[in-house]
Amino acid sequence: MPFDWCFAALRTAQGRRALPGALAALALLAAACGGGYSRAEVRYNLAQDLLEERQWEAALIELDAAIALDPSLLHAHFERGRLYLTLGNYERAQVDLTEALRADPGDARAYRYRITASMVLGDLDRALCDAAALSYLSGEGALVPY
Repeated sequence: MPFDWCFAALRTAQGRRALPGALAALALLAAACGGGYSRAEVRYNLAQDLLEERQWEAALIELDAAIALDPSLLHAHFERGRLYLTLGNYERAQVDLTEALRADPGDARAYRYRITASMVLGDLDRALCDAAALSYLSGEGALVPY
């Protein structure tokens, strides 16, 4: 991996006051330069740390970067959808959660979050379809329209 990316990762880690200094910088540097992670995965992992710290806007920037680098990083779509839900951007939440469900139609968490977004948006058809899928996944049987 190019050294400029490694040094950028080091600067990012050093600039984060919530991380314990040099150890965190070395961890991010190792992940970026030799840990077998792609740039997108490094950005996603940084977003996860920021989400734990409830730094929503910074986490959104990192998730956007991760998805821009690798649109197939579907767990990043799930996390960004969940974050959009937290931020009240229900349309964007619905889009990202739909993308996550395309890759894993068995993800009950994505259905739960998309039901919430759909209900707020007044998209009752989608909410009912998601509720039926969730019911089926939970073993309670599908809801059947009459």
